[in-house]
Amino acid sequence: MMRRTAVAGIGLLALTGLATPAHAQTACTVNGTPASGTNILGTAGNDVVSCSHVDQATIVDTLAGDDRITVTGQMNGRIRAGDGADGLTVTGGGSIGVGASLDGQMQADRFEIQGAVLGDVRGGQDNDTLRLTPTARVAAGADVRGARGVDTITVDQGATVLGVVEGNQEGDTITVATVGAGGRVHGDEGDDSLTVRSNQGTVDGGVGNDTCRVGGVPPVNCETVTPPS
Repeated sequence: MMRRTAVAGIGLLALTGLATPAHAQTACTVNGTPASGTNILGTAGNDVVSCSHVDQATIVDTLAGDDRITVTGQMNGRIRAGDGADGLTVTGGGSIGVGASLDGQMQADRFEIQGAVLGDVRGGQDNDTLRLTPTARVAAGADVRGARGVDTITVDQGATVLGVVEGNQEGDTITVATVGAGGRVHGDEGDDSLTVRSNQGTVDGGVGNDTCRVGGVPPVNCETVTPPS
């Protein structure tokens, strides 16, 4: 009798949906047309791409053109903006998962990150602008990087930085309200300008003639150090 009850219970779990949920599939639109699968492409023109979920195995590549890319949900794969002056947004309900990457690639791109970053954000190969709004979070192990070019990275008051925010190459301007314990801001190569109002982690100017305006824990490898205004 007990064995019969146990078997019936297992069947009931399966029927009521308490078994392991199905794997979520990529869900995007490209210029208003639904798109899914492991390889989603834009066009050579100016595309509008929105994704509510990007699977780990999926690559979204918008190719050339001045594209507009919006991530509204969980992103576990890779998004490449291609060649063009692109606008990339991660909404407050969106997130970049561990191992995922959002890459502006060529030309001067603009990023607005409102959600959580657990993976990588890369400006790409030109003079890019990256802004993290007050609802953003850079988790431990995450990397927000300007990459090549003279980049401007701004992290607003209220955003959490427990991972890495870095310029990478050339003379970058990085402004961060608060760096949490374990968080890092790196200028890397080039003559950088770093401003951190409240530093509980590490601010490192890196190679070059760097100017650092830092409150809290003093910075390292900065040729000019002043308090933040």
